[in-house]
Amino acid sequence: SLSAYDMQISDVTYGKAKRYVTQERLDQMLKTEYDTLEASIREEKGKETRFFAFATTLAAKAYMSNRECEGWVGMTFQHEAGAAPSSVQLHVRMCDETAQLQGEAIGRLGTNLIYLCNKAKDPVVITSFLQDAIEEGRLEVDFVQFDGPGFPEETVDYRLLAMKMVEFKVAP
Repeated sequence: SLSAYDMQISDVTYGKAKRYVTQERLDQMLKTEYDTLEASIREEKGKETRFFAFATTLAAKAYMSNRECEGWVGMTFQHEAGAAPSSVQLHVRMCDETAQLQGEAIGRLGTNLIYLCNKAKDPVVITSFLQDAIEEGRLEVDFVQFDGPGFPEETVDYRLLAMKMVEFKVAP
């Protein structure tokens, strides 16, 4: 777990970025975290151990600010032991009135994402249940992307995913 509130610390850890709450920054964070796991403990854990990295880059509610509360949430993981990494990335809008409540909602979303990527292989199932135990109206997921060998191209129908996201009230 790493918190990079300071842009200089973030740049040292993940590399330079023009903007911090972007999909590009999420990609940098996930790659750094996942590669660090592989480099530091793969030999000790062996090839039968599956690894994952989870990251967020968020612009949460700030005191006396009306900025948009949004961000990127993602996970890079091995869908099976020895597999190349796959990833799921989401863009979210946070609708709660305080940073604390937004953090709680993002925490639940992250827990759901980690669980679903570990237990489900179908992008429709993963997308449909992202907001389990999150009250309606707290988060909106307006973008989802599935990549890697865990999600062969023919299994990802973004039109169907968009429909299911609206049906399950994941998206507005």
